[in-house]
Amino acid sequence: DPHDWDYDEGINLMKVLLVDRGYALYTDIWSDQPPLLTAMLSWWFKPFGPSAASARILILFFSALILWSLYRATRKSVSEFAAAVAMLLLVLSEYYIRLSGAVMVGLPALALASLAAVILVTGQRGWWRIVLSATIMALALQTNIKARIPIPVCARCLLHFPHSRRSFTPN
Repeated sequence: DPHDWDYDEGINLMKVLLVDRGYALYTDIWSDQPPLLTAMLSWWFKPFGPSAASARILILFFSALILWSLYRATRKSVSEFAAAVAMLLLVLSEYYIRLSGAVMVGLPALALASLAAVILVTGQRGWWRIVLSATIMALALQTNIKARIPIPVCARCLLHFPHSRRSFTPN
């Protein structure tokens, strides 16, 4: 079927429908994934309706977040031209288009983790950036364990980028 992008889509969508019908995640419904994507899709379906197309639109927002994060981080650390090329190369990569619209947990997790890293890389240092980044990273980890991939980037930002001690203390 040309509308089936991955069998995980059906699993993720069915989990949401079962949770919405009152079944408990992890007791009545088996899942090896953290609960955040299921909760987000449940919330998303209330105004937009429970459909694969509706869920794919939400996933496309996360895809846009990855592209925006890649652009911001690359622009800050290299150049605007490099940022545009990086985005183009990501979009043209073999599976990006197909997976950027599939209802699977990996893309939202990486999008949130990328946002957490970008918050640390761009702008002035401050304690609020660390708290915001950590909160978003925690949300990413509640979506999928793949979110741990950018954690070394975040740690490097905190440990090795020039900053003043004063900027990390609350005002």
